[in-house]
Amino acid sequence: MEKQNTAEFLPHLLQSSICFPPGISLLGSRLSYLDERILELNRLKHLSLGNLLDQTPSRWVYCDWFQIASTMVSNGEYLQFLHDREPDPFTGGDGERLYDGHEMWRYLWTDLKYGIEVANAQVQRPDGSIMVTEENYRRIDNFVEAYLESLKFEIDRHLMVLEEGASEDGDSDLYVVQRPETDTGIITARKDRNVQNLFLYLKYALRDAICNPEQQEEKLFTDREKLTLSNYLATENRGETILNDVDQLLLKLRRIFGHVERSNPKSFVEPISFLERVKRQLRRQTDPLAPIPLHTVLYPRAWSNPQGEGQARGFVGPNVPWLQRPVTGITLYEALGYCTWLSTKIGWEYSVTLLNEAEYERAAGWPRDVVDERPPEVMVDGRMKDIFPWQRTTEHDFNYFFGREGQELETLYSNKRRYQQVLESTARIVSNTEKLYMLLGFGWQWTQDRFNENERKYNRFQDIDYRRYTDKVYKDVDRTDQALEVFLYESNKNQKNSYFVARGAPDIIGGPGLTTRRFALYPMRGYHNVGFRWVLKKN
Repeated sequence: MEKQNTAEFLPHLLQSSICFPPGISLLGSRLSYLDERILELNRLKHLSLGNLLDQTPSRWVYCDWFQIASTMVSNGEYLQFLHDREPDPFTGGDGERLYDGHEMWRYLWTDLKYGIEVANAQVQRPDGSIMVTEENYRRIDNFVEAYLESLKFEIDRHLMVLEEGASEDGDSDLYVVQRPETDTGIITARKDRNVQNLFLYLKYALRDAICNPEQQEEKLFTDREKLTLSNYLATENRGETILNDVDQLLLKLRRIFGHVERSNPKSFVEPISFLERVKRQLRRQTDPLAPIPLHTVLYPRAWSNPQGEGQARGFVGPNVPWLQRPVTGITLYEALGYCTWLSTKIGWEYSVTLLNEAEYERAAGWPRDVVDERPPEVMVDGRMKDIFPWQRTTEHDFNYFFGREGQELETLYSNKRRYQQVLESTARIVSNTEKLYMLLGFGWQWTQDRFNENERKYNRFQDIDYRRYTDKVYKDVDRTDQALEVFLYESNKNQKNSYFVARGAPDIIGGPGLTTRRFALYPMRGYHNVGFRWVLKKN
């Protein structure tokens, strides 16, 4: 994408981030690297840290220079991205929203290769058996189109289960075809006719966010789909027809997901959340054939409207201001979109992206300067790594926050002074003047690393072709008889892996929130406890 040099952004990013120079650090850890205080806590509280650390065996990795944001991206910062407009090339004034256009969403899905090819999903049938469906995205080159397809896949999958459990006189047009070439249990489902028609319309309505105007006729639909859509929109009261189909689908979805909404009011069901927003927007529009601006239906799920007022009000009183809270409830691609937007603001010298796993662990647990240079060797000590960001705070703070579960953020948000105390006490002290905040306990954080089910213990490092760092010789201070194997860390970007790694911890201060802990998430869903932070790198 073409970058616009906006002078005020780069100084702000540099001031609100902390620099980590090139060097090696420890990815993962092991029990022998823990200091005596942690080992004693492990014995007294029966924490089983050895078993937890076994899930991420220690690897020495080399990372280039990066600057990491001091905090997670806030609602206020994301709001600015959502409403930023590109300059009008003719008048110099405000033009179209970058968020509503197709270019950014195609760029990060296709050019940056963050898209996924195939995803498999499991659903339990009424008889208890497991049904596995395959979602294919190979022919899609834009996140918005992929997102619509993913919603349609999910809706059809669950409606099929609903109809399987219904009476024989049900009105579903669904049926299941067993794939003849395999016995893996993967099936292909025929689409519900009403769902198919509705999502053809949604793709048409969001056409400006999917492709260029001159490409829309040839790219969006096949000839058969054009005919189907034309017939669907041919009725005189097409606006009422569309709204009625949305309402009918929402009723069915609530039959399926109602227990989720009742059991956890803070959470949300992605298809329901999206369709509710579509319904509100269609009621505001006088012409159902007019394009729907993307920002009116796709924005952080916890927000009650695109202007950013959240469900949890915090503009007045003792609450933490809503604008200052970490933004959550966005997909990986919406987080990447924010990073891409920042990159367009700062020129060509730097770029902004999501952090990778090694950068997260280095910032959360590894000191910035700990090497002992003794040419031609460099001595390192794995005991310098902290498995908790606040490990080197005062004894009182550490003992108070370690293992303290049930500290939900919504509770902390209601008391600004208490929230600030927790924020400071759980910060990682990088230097006398620098701290990193919200590393654990403020929600999971998206990373750019894909998750491979067969690589739970970093199996890719066992590949003989994985690149090693050989510019210097590193040795462990306790084992100077042999050089350490150091890997040039590369993010896992294999597009065959349809899940991405999240780091941090959900709404918990302490407890299982190790700096080494990993979690896998489907990238095309927003989650109520997942946000992100960015890293700044030199190009």
